[in-house]
Amino acid sequence: MNLENGSKYSGRQLSSTGSFNLVMKIDNLNLDENIMCGTLNIYKSNSKIIQISTYFEARVIGSEMATKLKDLESDGVNWEKFPEFSKGGDECLYFRIKELFILPNMNLEQGEASIDGFYYCCYYKNLDCFMGRYFYKCGEKNMSQQILLERQDEGISGSACII
Repeated sequence: MNLENGSKYSGRQLSSTGSFNLVMKIDNLNLDENIMCGTLNIYKSNSKIIQISTYFEARVIGSEMATKLKDLESDGVNWEKFPEFSKGGDECLYFRIKELFILPNMNLEQGEASIDGFYYCCYYKNLDCFMGRYFYKCGEKNMSQQILLERQDEGISGSACII
């Protein structure tokens, strides 16, 4: 399966206090430059529906690039959570995703949102899905939330990046 501009992946983000729905839309993927950007839509349903949309940028880390990254040591603890990362190979791509800002939406309550953390994700080519964790600080503690995103749509028109 190919990652494509316009593709959507949906799933859940699990925290210690519950879970919420997450949809990631890939707006631009450039594997030659090792970058991806798009939007994340986070839906949480309490007594009211809360939706937060954010713009993100990601660094794509392929197996050949993993050893070349200057900041790999600082991220090493997070990448070690993926057993496939140390094995190398080309069946996975890794993404370090940073939400840069919250997109305004006057029609929905946005709640208290934080974009201080980073998503560390593995894209499994054979499964066409993303699995990973969102790492953030809560006071002095390092926290993480697990995510699983599966392809939501098929037959997107536009340019494809064959990986």
